[in-house]
Amino acid sequence: MSKEAVQGLKVGVALGSGSARGWAHIGVLKALAEMGIHPDVIAGCSIGALVGAAYSNDRLSEFELWVREFSHWGIVSRFDVSLAKGGLLAGDKVFNEAAELIGETRFEALPKPFAAVATELHSGREVWLQQGDLISAVKASCAVPVLFSPKMYQGRWLIDGALVNPVPVSLCRAMGADLVIAVNLNADNNVRAAQQYRTHRAIIEPHIADDGAELKPNKGNGNSGFMGLFENGRNYIQQMLRRSSVDEVRSPSLLGVFSNSLNIMQDRVTRARMAGDPADALIAPLMADYGAMEFHRADEAIEAGRLAVEVATPELMRNILPLLNKPAG
Repeated sequence: MSKEAVQGLKVGVALGSGSARGWAHIGVLKALAEMGIHPDVIAGCSIGALVGAAYSNDRLSEFELWVREFSHWGIVSRFDVSLAKGGLLAGDKVFNEAAELIGETRFEALPKPFAAVATELHSGREVWLQQGDLISAVKASCAVPVLFSPKMYQGRWLIDGALVNPVPVSLCRAMGADLVIAVNLNADNNVRAAQQYRTHRAIIEPHIADDGAELKPNKGNGNSGFMGLFENGRNYIQQMLRRSSVDEVRSPSLLGVFSNSLNIMQDRVTRARMAGDPADALIAPLMADYGAMEFHRADEAIEAGRLAVEVATPELMRNILPLLNKPAG
């Protein structure tokens, strides 16, 4: 490649799906900036679309402060049950908060080009969202089947883009990116999950949790009546959130089965898609220990993203930075 040929190269970052693991994208984007890599275009899928929207509208710092404040109970308080709308949760509470931080804007007004991936519910087609209301598009990209209600966007019912393109390298290239950095949050889930299961099962009885406690409603502080029920329910939900990870040594919970099944599907689809359209550099945070709903672990996830960039530095130095730093010929 000549010096003239590399002038004006655009760098794209494909932010993959992964539920609560998605906070790692914040650490990745910050670490890339420290290396002098500032993406020209961003493509996001599911939670990657949410973080990508914040970054593209120059609101990543405000967004980071918000997610770092999440707690177990803070997550539960944002659950808006909506069984009649095609999903367990409507998702309006958390996305309304996100809209205040990211800004209720349109794609066309963003400082940096951004696009999100969704799946058309009735046809299964991959849909690229690049026009119209930003937050509505992000909601659609994040609409995990069964968990969140499908979203009507521009005349179509849309669900999670992870079903068709979990790490949207192809979308980055379609947006004009010459070099693409992919962030895959599910790369290590299956291997590490199997190793953890075998290790723990050898030393712990199947009906006992990894912290020595049975997975059942806690008796709380002895309160009866409404407060007792409230305390029991809160404690049980917190246990369920903790036990939604792949590190299961007892009969898997409903949420565990759902999240692990989604992980398997995303891993298989990602492998197939990236085999046909590989990225120029791959960043793969170690996220197997993170449950699908552990959004309260933002500090750890962000650090995992930063460390992943550190691990990927040789590849970035080889495939990305030399092309960006070549002088004009």
